[in-house]
Amino acid sequence: MNANDSKTPLLMVDRKELYESLNLMSKFMKRKKLKTEAVVLSFDGQFLIIDSSVMAEKVKAEGYWPGQAHVAFNLLMILPQSEFETDTLEFRISGDKIQIQTFSLLCTWHPGNVT
Repeated sequence: MNANDSKTPLLMVDRKELYESLNLMSKFMKRKKLKTEAVVLSFDGQFLIIDSSVMAEKVKAEGYWPGQAHVAFNLLMILPQSEFETDTLEFRISGDKIQIQTFSLLCTWHPGNVT
C-alpha cells in the first residue's frame, strides 16, 4: 500500500479485510436494529477503526487521517456489494464527503488528532 504525502486525509485500506469487517458488523448491527446508525472512522497509525455504539472493528491501513469521519453505516455497506478491481481501496476526505474509489458518501469530518 502506498499513500500520498499531502495533507489531504487519505488512507489506503485492504479491501478484503474491510469487507470482512463490514460484513461482521452488519450481522451484529442488523440483530440490534442499528444498521442506519452513524459509525466513526478513525485511524490509529496502523488501522482504520470503524466504531459504532456497540462494537468496533480494525482494518489494516496506511496513510494520513488526522480526525474522525462520521458516516451512516448502511452507506458503507454499499462497498462489499461493489466490484473493485484493486486489492487496496483509497479513502479520501473531500469537504463533506468521503470518497472511496469511485463512490462518494456524505460524512461529517471532525479534524484533529484523536486517541
